[in-house]
Amino acid sequence: MDHRKLLGLILALYLLLTWGFSVTTPLFEAPDEQHHYFTAQFIADTGKLPTSLENHLARQEAAQPPLYYLLAAAFIAPLDTGNVAAQLWPNPYVDVLSPQPTTNINAFVHTTAENWPWHGYVLAAHLLRALNGLLGLGTLLFVYGSGRFLWPDSPTKAVLATALIAFLPQFTFLHGAINNDGLLICLSSATLWQLLRLWYKPLVKPRDLLLLGTTIALAILTKMTGLLLLVLAVMVIVLWWFSRQPSTDLKLSTRIKQLLLLMLPVLLISGWLFWRNWTLYGDPTATNQFVILAGGNRQYTLRQVWADMDRVWLSLFAVFGWMNVRPPTWVYGVWQGIVLAAAAGGVWILARSRQRPLTVRSTFLQSPAPWLAAWVGLVLVAWLRFMMQTPADQGRLLFPAILPLALALAHGLSQLRSRIIPWLAAILALSTTLTSLFFVVPQAYARPRIITTAEIPATAHLLYEEMAEGLILVAGEANTAVSHPQQLVPFTLYWQATQPLTAAPTVVLKLFGRDQAVLDSQHGYHGRGLYPATLWPQGDAIIVEEVFLRPDAATAVPTLARLLATVPEQGEAVPVATMKIVPASWPRPAASVLAQVGEAIEITAVSLSSETAVAGDAINIQIEWQVTAVPGQDLTTFIHLGDPTQAPLAQVDGLPLNGDYPTRYWDAGERFTDTYTLVLPADLAPGEYPVQFGLYDNQTGVRLPLSVDGARQLNDVYGVGSITVMR
Repeated sequence: MDHRKLLGLILALYLLLTWGFSVTTPLFEAPDEQHHYFTAQFIADTGKLPTSLENHLARQEAAQPPLYYLLAAAFIAPLDTGNVAAQLWPNPYVDVLSPQPTTNINAFVHTTAENWPWHGYVLAAHLLRALNGLLGLGTLLFVYGSGRFLWPDSPTKAVLATALIAFLPQFTFLHGAINNDGLLICLSSATLWQLLRLWYKPLVKPRDLLLLGTTIALAILTKMTGLLLLVLAVMVIVLWWFSRQPSTDLKLSTRIKQLLLLMLPVLLISGWLFWRNWTLYGDPTATNQFVILAGGNRQYTLRQVWADMDRVWLSLFAVFGWMNVRPPTWVYGVWQGIVLAAAAGGVWILARSRQRPLTVRSTFLQSPAPWLAAWVGLVLVAWLRFMMQTPADQGRLLFPAILPLALALAHGLSQLRSRIIPWLAAILALSTTLTSLFFVVPQAYARPRIITTAEIPATAHLLYEEMAEGLILVAGEANTAVSHPQQLVPFTLYWQATQPLTAAPTVVLKLFGRDQAVLDSQHGYHGRGLYPATLWPQGDAIIVEEVFLRPDAATAVPTLARLLATVPEQGEAVPVATMKIVPASWPRPAASVLAQVGEAIEITAVSLSSETAVAGDAINIQIEWQVTAVPGQDLTTFIHLGDPTQAPLAQVDGLPLNGDYPTRYWDAGERFTDTYTLVLPADLAPGEYPVQFGLYDNQTGVRLPLSVDGARQLNDVYGVGSITVMR
């Protein structure tokens, strides 16, 4: 296929992907998206620039340079958006700290007002999302154009660089949301394209420098990162003097004139902003406002910043929502594979360059590669400095350097001997974006299913508990019988609203383990925070809510975990469902068995916490159970003190693991330790007393047969040992 047609196809696919993200991602479910919107809305409504000193919804974005927001305000000014703040429903329980929360992913509750056809603020927001999509298209064109400057005889490399960025999930998601990053990335790419154009010119004309300075000034008016472009431009011009021209060709006055021509538009167009920031905030860049609004300078060291690098690295490729929606791990594997393959190509380039004559290798210094790499370094250093002051662990903040990164990837991949690998990389990149668009994002914000009462499965445990007035918990069930610590435990709850609810109730879910320990909990609106009960239909409609809890790594196992639900300040907690939490792997079967109890249980070890005591002491008896078959019944352990043929002097009857793991849930292959506490009578006379135990059926009270080496024991008990009671 002709490279121009291929480029057109890639750009068309990019627009479709970006439009897809802008439609499937609910409004304001991208980092700070609502603040960007409200900054533009403030300008459209008042005709004035906001400040971060005012108490309004723009928050820290009010301290940003205004170019993007002026452009956005012009887009939405003709629309009647009404009182936007009153129309939004913030989710007070949103979890933006967890990398993959199981509930409360959404920063806002989304109603039918966001449905098609759009109007009011919804239409305005989607127009601004579309604007960012077009800005991303501009970035891709500058990537392609820069590639043509670098490789005039290899247009496919320029197309490959464009494709890799067009199919980068984070890039398309970013440009399907409202933010000023899209304009900054576009202007940064435009500046680099102009610098490449200048680099290959034999003569730099004044209009080239004025245009370059204008682009940099616009970038500064978009975000203060644009200041770095001025540093880079001066660096490139100085390098151009000494590497593209003999030093005698340009007089000192000419060089000074060139620098002045570059800086003149920067001063005229963006100089006022520094004065405004100094007057308002006491900081010409207004950086202090971001630090203040984030809670002050956290004074991180580079080592502390490094601890957040895993999140930054992943968000270079694909992290959605409020940095809390992630794709499957294979998506990251694809992109890391692309980076590694490109790096391998880079190593091959270096290896070949060492075999070339020194004169050939020195031409590297006359190439734009060093200063393109320097631009990446400038952006990285500035971001690290910002990160040391305030949280900014998002890969998108490195995207102003996306053009040289894209070119480096394409160049590295093209050095591999296989012609298939570069385009296979592009196809795999596209698959990651398609997966994110059609599966990851829609599933993250999907509302619960609605069924009828007749469709409730027979496996569900019917409850019909009134959790609040008009709110019924109809049934519940565990979706899996067995799970492990740190593994997601799925449950399904079936709800019904019998009458319209005046206020959205919240529900608290708690998963309990041994000794009432809370293994995990959730607190928020129904539907994982997405579907408050005030939005539900009434009558026979059943809301099917799937919830996921994750038992803590320190969960004592095995245990029968119990899910309880409650509506705060409305009533008691209601048991919903139970399920087993067991170790990821059981200990290997014991080499020897002390006794057999019934047909399914073996005793492999027993011990007393102490063999001497005084009257009134508590003695722990530890028993190790080994299960060879499913017991299929509830059994109770009994511990007796004294002659087994006489009435016990002291005893304790208890369910295994204090009732937290009944025997009817035991399964073959399990092996675990159980502890019982026997309290000696306060008036027990000194002497030596035997201790024995056994199991009996809860319903019949009949003891299970107990044998040692095949011989059934008297009274079906096993002797643990003796306790000597001292005076």
